[in-house]
Formats: sequence, structure tokens, C-alpha cells
Amino acid sequence: MESFLQKHYVRKKKSMQTVARELGCDCALVDYYMRKYQIPRRSISEARRLQSNHFRDVEIKEAKGVQSWIRAPMKTKRCSKCGKEKQLNEFYKSKINTGGHASQCKTCWKKQVKVYYRVNVEKIKKYFKEYSKTLHWKASAKKHSHNRRALLNSCEINDLTSTQIKTLLSAARVCTLCGRPFNDNERKKTIEHDVPVCRGGDNTLSNVQIACKSCNSKKGRKTSLEFAAHP
Repeated sequence: MESFLQKHYVRKKKSMQTVARELGCDCALVDYYMRKYQIPRRSISEARRLQSNHFRDVEIKEAKGVQSWIRAPMKTKRCSKCGKEKQLNEFYKSKINTGGHASQCKTCWKKQVKVYYRVNVEKIKKYFKEYSKTLHWKASAKKHSHNRRALLNSCEINDLTSTQIKTLLSAARVCTLCGRPFNDNERKKTIEHDVPVCRGGDNTLSNVQIACKSCNSKKGRKTSLEFAAHP
């Protein structure tokens, strides 16, 4: 039992609960043997912290002379491009890279982006020109614009998503204010709030509708009922 605990709990840094599951026994029995063999116990949060890639192994000695392993926070990282050891704030954060930071430092990454842009400048411009015409880009741009306005006006509900906007734009056939169809390219579809955000309206699906650009501009700060009464 002592060798099993030393292997899985101390060296492999597994939690006491995980060791108990592997042995098929209760945590109380594992705790009894750990006390018997004077093995310091850890909590689940400490075990997860030890297994994280954000930390490096550092060996320390306990007061009783029993060696255990903990991991100290990683403060520096070596750039894979220039090979220099730098602080973590000199690396961009990344969810897909080990340790939560990019493999290249910010300086090397910026240089690489500049070189790529110079070589592929025409290709990049063509791509963004075509992408700006897609419904996905329009919905995303409208979402960010409305979110900004909602934050500036302190809206209580601000849960309008780009998927909802995309669905509204693709399904709309006529303007909700004037009733004219969107059958030509001159009349652009816009997201319009029934109760304006500047007057306390929420930036949510139940408070938005599709209107043509001219009607949206004419409506201004009015509600839909006010606009219908005095267009």
C-alpha cells in the first residue's frame, strides 16, 4: 500500500479521491494509510493545480523531512522563434497553446505578421472585401454596434446575439415600418429597436425588428407606436 501511494499520490500527483477510486475503497481507508505512512495529504484543488501545465515542478522538503512535490507559478517562458527567456506579459494569451500563452513572443509575432502582410497584401484585401459582403459579417458588425450602444445607455437586458441578427436579416422580406418589400439592392435592411435604446429599451430579441434604412433614420428616437401616429 505504501509503494502504491508513493507512486500514484506523491510522484504522479493524483488526488486522494482518485487514488481511492483506483483502489476501489473508501477515502477514509486511504486517509488512514496516508497517516500511517506519514504521507502529507492534498485537497482536490491542490491536485488539479499540480496537474496543470501552468506550473513547473519545484521540490521542497516538509518539516518532518518527507519530500513532496508542488508546482510554482510559471513567470517566464522561452520564445520558440528567438529563443530568449521572457516574462509572460510579453506573450499573447492563447487557449490552444500549452501554458495558456502563445509559443512566440509579441515582438516575433508582430514581425511575422508584417512579413506575411507584405507578401500577401492583395490576397488579404480581396478576402476582406468579399467577407464584408457576407451576412455573417454584417450580423457580427451590427451585434457589436448595438452592444456598444447598450453598454453606453446602461441597458438592463443586453443578450442580442449575432445568430439572432443573422436569422432576422435572412428571414425579413418587408420593412416592418413602411411595409415595402426588400426587392432591390438600394433599400438596405437594418436592425431597429421598437423602444429605442436611448429611451431605456432593451437590446434583446423581443425589442428589435427589421426596417429599411430610410425608415430607421426617420424614426429616430420615436417608438414604433409614435412613428405610426406621426411618421
